[in-house]
Amino acid sequence: MLLFSFDKNLKLPFMDADIPKCTKVCFETKKPLKEGDRYFSILIEGDGELVRQDYSAEAWEKRKNQKDYLCFWSGTISGNHDPKIRLAPNDILLNLFDELEEQPDKADIRYVLALLLIRRRIFRYEREDRENSGSAKEESNEIQVYSPRRELVYSVPVVPLDDQRIDEIQNCLASLLYTIKK
Repeated sequence: MLLFSFDKNLKLPFMDADIPKCTKVCFETKKPLKEGDRYFSILIEGDGELVRQDYSAEAWEKRKNQKDYLCFWSGTISGNHDPKIRLAPNDILLNLFDELEEQPDKADIRYVLALLLIRRRIFRYEREDRENSGSAKEESNEIQVYSPRRELVYSVPVVPLDDQRIDEIQNCLASLLYTIKK
């Protein structure tokens, strides 16, 4: 269970800032937090940056009434035996997207990758264009996506996919774009 609380009246200039990872050491007692331990984390502002402090459950009981933090949350220390699956860096995703443009036989993979890039906020959805050449079966669709990083608008054909092809594309993209970090 994750608890989260923050002061709704605060105007934070660093809403898109990265929050540091758990230190796995209690800020108050300096004792390591072990697998399965419940911890509480707070964010405070220090020199215009977010500073994270992690507390054991016992130390939190003394600390929680001091309301000098921006927000707090609670979690449980997990073991290091769980590998973390990480998506490739954004530049690699964008380069793959560009390479797929030159491979018309992989238009369906490029379309799914565009959707992934929209979801990851690397691309911004602009609009959908529909062209109709007379019959309903010959209608073609494209989505327009914008890359703020590259300051480009891309047209991506919408490719209808069946369940089998969706599974194949997911496996293909997973093997290309995801790594396991221990």
